Amino acid sequence: MEGWITHKMQCLPVYNTQYLKMKEHYLRSAKPPRRVQSLNHIVNNYKPVSSHAHNKDDCKRKDGPKMLSKDNIMNLLFQAFDKHQYYTLKDLQFITKQSVFVLKAILKDIGDYNKDPAHKKMWELKEEYRHY
Repeated sequence: MEGWITHKMQCLPVYNTQYLKMKEHYLRSAKPPRRVQSLNHIVNNYKPVSSHAHNKDDCKRKDGPKMLSKDNIMNLLFQAFDKHQYYTLKDLQFITKQSVFVLKAILKDIGDYNKDPAHKKMWELKEEYRHY
C-alpha cells in the first residue's frame, strides 16, 4: 500500500452516561470474579519458635563468661607475656576471656601502657615482673 496522508483525523467518544456505563461494564468483565474457598486444614500464619526468649536468657547465664580469681587471671597474663612482650588490651581480653574493666585493674598493677609510636596502645609487663 502506497500513498500520502492528506488529512489527519482524531475520533474521541462523547462522554455521556451511556459511554461511562459501557466502560464500567468493560472493566468489570475484565476483572476475575471473587471466590470463597473452604479449606480442609488450618493454615498457620506464624512460624513456630523452638528457642524462646526465656530459654536464651537461661543459656546466657549458664554459658556466660566466668569470672576468674585475680591470681588465675595474673597466671594467664604471665603465660601470655612469656610468649610475646607486647599485647593490646583486645588480645589480652581474648586470651583471658575476662572483661576489659577487670583486665585494666590488674594490668595497672603489673603492666605498663606504652604510648611511644613503636608500640602504641600496647601493654607490657613492668620490669620487676619480667624475666626475659
